[in-house]
Amino acid sequence: MLEYDTSSPPSNMDFEDLLAMATSDPDNEAANLPTVSGKGSIAASTTTLFVNEVKMNYNLSLEKRVGFLLDKKLYTDVTFVVGEDPREFTAHKLILATASPVFASMFFSAMASLSVIEIPDCLPDAFQALLQYAYKSEVSGLRTEIAPEILYVARKYAVKGLEDACLIHMSSNITNENVFDILECTKMYDLSALEADCWAFIEEHPKQVLNFHLERLELDMLLIILKNDRLKIVETDLFEIVLQWTDYECFQQNLESTIDNKHLVGGKALKLIRFTTMNPSSFVEKVVPTSILSVDEIARILIYVNASLGNKPEIEFNTQKRSPKQVESAKVTESQKGVFQFVSDSEERNIGNPMRRRHRARRYLP
Repeated sequence: MLEYDTSSPPSNMDFEDLLAMATSDPDNEAANLPTVSGKGSIAASTTTLFVNEVKMNYNLSLEKRVGFLLDKKLYTDVTFVVGEDPREFTAHKLILATASPVFASMFFSAMASLSVIEIPDCLPDAFQALLQYAYKSEVSGLRTEIAPEILYVARKYAVKGLEDACLIHMSSNITNENVFDILECTKMYDLSALEADCWAFIEEHPKQVLNFHLERLELDMLLIILKNDRLKIVETDLFEIVLQWTDYECFQQNLESTIDNKHLVGGKALKLIRFTTMNPSSFVEKVVPTSILSVDEIARILIYVNASLGNKPEIEFNTQKRSPKQVESAKVTESQKGVFQFVSDSEERNIGNPMRRRHRARRYLP
């Protein structure tokens, strides 16, 4: 039968003396004091301990202790080499397995013996966000420019809470600058609700969005936008934007910016301008002087505008007036956010666009 020495420690020795004695000499009796509560127990009173020169506080909550293991890289048993410009991250198989079914399958099946895993298709900052969520149930460093990459990592390892956090963030932070990036992300991942939010933003701010992206906007995307019946914009302003786009496109194709070449590069877009819905005086003042329309086209438009409702002739241009509507946003509500905490990233880091794939909506100039 195992017996414990329950005698009291010498009265002239304090806790630190006992702890030093217990950890410095394995043969010392103090090292064999019981780890249950009792007069001679050191462990029962221990609140902090230095492990590998790192102060470990055992009174912290479980979540904070687990997060501490990640931050201080204590007791790790797996290393990830992440990204095309590799960065190493150390972690704990068991903790990751509780956060992701993919990790659980990796570490407790055929790949259980692996201690170094290469992940070249993920951005290091995005993988770091995944680790923070797995250990601390919080999303740190979530910025719009990196959110698509974090979303990719979250889906790759089936971490639903992190995926939801990315979607909420992107839905709440659509801007003139990033709307096409987010829209491209919705196509890759089939995110219909977020796609609806992007189009609602474009419909509400078409002039600002088009002007911001004008030099690198692809014809296909321009046509999709021009076909939209809900654009909140004066039609003459839209015409001027399209005409300016044809100038940029001629430049891109090394063409002289003539009327014929503008029709060559942007004829399809010009056909989608709704000239008959313009104010007649604005049409005469802003459209006619550009000579982009032929004399016959101008005549047919004016005849259509001045004809009575039942006598309007057929015309090659769309005659339906755009009708902006207050579209209900498909943003995720507070109740759908799940249990996680947003942590603001106070440091703005200058990183490139994480969307490495070529956007069909945009042309990036060299």
